[in-house]
Amino acid sequence: MNYTQQELADLCPEDVAEFIDNEVLPEYTDGLNTSENVADFMIDEAIDRLRMLEIDCAAYHRLHAKVALIDPYIALSQNRKILVAFIQTVFDNWYEEREDSK
Repeated sequence: MNYTQQELADLCPEDVAEFIDNEVLPEYTDGLNTSENVADFMIDEAIDRLRMLEIDCAAYHRLHAKVALIDPYIALSQNRKILVAFIQTVFDNWYEEREDSK
């Protein structure tokens, strides 16, 4: 089954979308990174944090409490398309807003 970009973006959980808006995009949006690049950076970071969970559960929760519930969603490869679609939708909205203000 094929989904549109917007349909995929709408599948992004609210907590994950908020994390992307507030934490990920300000760090990785530089005009050069694509939505795929940003999603891959985000996924790699979530996987790295989850590796810490395997080593020291208490340290993981102490250092990464705010993402503890969303890291598994982000790290799951089946969700990559949803993450990319959400990020691309944000990029598209920014572009449209910029064009409308000209």
